[in-house]
Amino acid sequence: MLRLLLGLVLLAPTAASAQIMSAVTGLFDSVNSIAFSVSGGQIVGDTELDADCLGGGVCAMGIEVLLDLPSPEGIVLELGLGTRFLRGFGATEPTLDLRGSVRTLPEVSVYVTRPEVMGRRVVQPYAGLNFGFAQLWNMRGYDAEGTQYEVDSEAFEVGATVGAFLDVAVLSGLFVEATYRHRRFDSLDWSIPGAPVLPPGWPRELNVSTALVTVGWQFRLTE
Repeated sequence: MLRLLLGLVLLAPTAASAQIMSAVTGLFDSVNSIAFSVSGGQIVGDTELDADCLGGGVCAMGIEVLLDLPSPEGIVLELGLGTRFLRGFGATEPTLDLRGSVRTLPEVSVYVTRPEVMGRRVVQPYAGLNFGFAQLWNMRGYDAEGTQYEVDSEAFEVGATVGAFLDVAVLSGLFVEATYRHRRFDSLDWSIPGAPVLPPGWPRELNVSTALVTVGWQFRLTE
C-alpha cells in the first residue's frame, strides 16, 4: 500500500501530488494504536493437510495498526490494517513433504465497540469483520528422492473476530480474541522440474481455513 501511494505521489501532477500527500498524512493522523499478536488453532477446511505446531495445530504471528473511523452515534468504529503469517501445516500425502507458510498482506479489518461498554471498564468486548489477500509464501514440496517442487497460489481471505481488550496499563493493554478465516486456494501453480505431470496424490487445491485463538498486546498512541 505504501509503495502504491508513493508511486501515485511521484507520477501525479504537483497539485494532485499535494492532495495525495495530504490524504496520506490525514490517514496516519488517524492511527490510534499498534498491536502485536500470536495465535494458535486448527485447520478446519482440508483433510489433505495436517498440522504440527503447538502440539498438533497451526500457529500465526501478526501486526496491525488501528485507525479511527467516522462512527454513527452509539458505536465506535475502527479500521485495522495489518499482516499475518500462518505456519505449522503439512501434507497428509505420504509422498509429499510440504513446507512453507501463508502470508496475508494486506489484512483489512473493521471493528465495532459500543461506547457505553468501553467507558472506563477494565474489560472492553468488541467484534470485527476481516478480509485480505492471502498467498502461499516460500512454499516448497519435496518428493521421496528429495526433488524440490515450487508451488504458488493466491486467494481472497474473509473472516470474523470476537474478542475483549483488557485495559490493564496506561496507553496499552492485553487483548484476547477468537477468529475464523476462510482462505481457499482453488488452483495451485506447481513448478515441476523435468516432469510432465504432477505426482499422483499431490493436491491441486488447498483449503487453509482456520479457527484461531489470538493473544496480543496493543500499544495505544493516543488517549
